[in-house]
Amino acid sequence: MLVTFSDSKNFTSFLFITFSMAISNSSCGNIMAVFVAATIVVCVQSQLIMETPYNVVVSKDGTGNFNTIVGAILAAPDHSVKPFFIKIKKGMYQEYIRVDKKKTNIVLIGDGMDTTIIIGNRSFIDGNKTYDTATVGVLGDGFIAQDITFRNNAGPIKH
Repeated sequence: MLVTFSDSKNFTSFLFITFSMAISNSSCGNIMAVFVAATIVVCVQSQLIMETPYNVVVSKDGTGNFNTIVGAILAAPDHSVKPFFIKIKKGMYQEYIRVDKKKTNIVLIGDGMDTTIIIGNRSFIDGNKTYDTATVGVLGDGFIAQDITFRNNAGPIKH
């Protein structure tokens, strides 16, 4: 049996391989089969545990490659077939994000829904088109966001 588990918070995967086989009718044979199964699980697990290799890091304190998420997205290659991982460190980012159609497979990874927040406050009443009121607008295929909050603070009064 082959089962894969993925931890979205740390992007770690665990692969468990279990099988039963009788090498012989002796107790020594059965113990050897169990030992082999346990060894395979440990070896496969240790090889698959790794950190996600972020392409760029965004931080408000200047410790990343970019201070803005927009800058990081603009730096991503156009029409990428591979995921472009953008790590966004904790903070409140007052930005309006647009992922154009040519920016494909963008992956935004925050430090947590409560700690990495992108905030906007545009509304239709203020003369914006509906699409432009979005804090984050995505046209590019393959977009993924994880451990991050998108918030529009315009509120129902401006609807």
